[in-house]
Amino acid sequence: MSRKRHLKKRWRRKMPKKSPIRTCISCGTKRNKLELIRLVLDEDDSLIKDSKIVRKGRGVYICNSPQCYKKLLSNRRLNTRFKKTQEINISLELKREILEMQTHENS
Repeated sequence: MSRKRHLKKRWRRKMPKKSPIRTCISCGTKRNKLELIRLVLDEDDSLIKDSKIVRKGRGVYICNSPQCYKKLLSNRRLNTRFKKTQEINISLELKREILEMQTHENS
């Protein structure tokens, strides 16, 4: 093995792995993928939280802040991101979580 080739391999090993950057659909901030919450549509076209990031299909990311959740519910960005013409239902679990965040914010 030539010296040049050996140095290239050594250099590759020392490079740290970069984690993917995603954008919050409510506020537009770019963050590490693991800092954001992933939302996906299930079989019934209702929006659910994908905490393990394993569900198939198109997903959107959102910050873990009450302001972003409020903004998400008030606008139509979900329809454009999921390419749906009809209203997207939000699962009961996600609605409960949003309500809990709002009560903690008001307290």
